[in-house]
Amino acid sequence: MHPVVKEGDHDKECVDLMNALMECHKNRPITQMLNGCLEPKAALDKCLDKEYERRYEQNQKEAAQVYPAFRNLMKMKEEKEKQSRENRKLTAEEKAKLLEREGNKL
Repeated sequence: MHPVVKEGDHDKECVDLMNALMECHKNRPITQMLNGCLEPKAALDKCLDKEYERRYEQNQKEAAQVYPAFRNLMKMKEEKEKQSRENRKLTAEEKAKLLEREGNKL
């Protein structure tokens, strides 16, 4: 059985098919046990598969746009951490010079 239908979660076509399947089960309890509602269920499965594929493609497109920005952000973070590790290895005099140079850049 399919999950509870929430408004806006599925396409109207799929919601209509879900309602038709529930109506079939409600009106024909005996045939439900004998797989009498296979046609509405098959149509619903096909509709949900199409919906899944559409959402998957949409998510892939969005990820393709977001991923490069995320990757650049992570690269900047790694560079900052690397710089921080290098700064810890410097002597006090070298740190003072580095801070002085960074202060001039701002």
